[in-house]
Amino acid sequence: MKIPCGAFDIVYISNENTLAVTSGESEKQCLTIINLERKEIKKTISLSSDNYGIVLKDNRLIYSAFNKGIRMINLYDEALGDIVREEMASEGYIATFKDNIYHTNRLTNTVTCYNLQGGIQWTFQNEIVLNNPLGIDVDNDGNVYVVGYYTHNVVVISPDGQRHKVLAASDGIDRPIALRYCRYKN
Repeated sequence: MKIPCGAFDIVYISNENTLAVTSGESEKQCLTIINLERKEIKKTISLSSDNYGIVLKDNRLIYSAFNKGIRMINLYDEALGDIVREEMASEGYIATFKDNIYHTNRLTNTVTCYNLQGGIQWTFQNEIVLNNPLGIDVDNDGNVYVVGYYTHNVVVISPDGQRHKVLAASDGIDRPIALRYCRYKN
């Protein structure tokens, strides 16, 4: 199967047994929905910007949109809305947990926690510990796991964004890009 818009990040939509795939910096800017049972493209949704990290929250896809912010699209009617309106760097990854959205910005070396209305809850920035943050996820206790590509590590940030610990190259980590945390096993 050829994806018409390229692929950057994916999220599984369990109630439809589909995948939503973002296109990253592809020539076409779109979101591709793939039916896993039929192994075919269900639909393609055109977007107005490069799109990167993606998550599913309450039947809405939330994604990082280059130079647009954090946007969401309703799976049923494809209505598009903004959660955060600001210029975002490329290759931003997203995670959600409860009523929070977590976003990485590789240019400012930050991880920002937003509420679902786009209000900033906290921002973590420590370039010595975390440089070029990319993939991100959250455990069942609200601890945030984020990879540092240039720092060759995974940083675990406390739920309030105030404390952190590091899994480093000495633990076998070398230039990580993405990660997923299995909340079923915590």
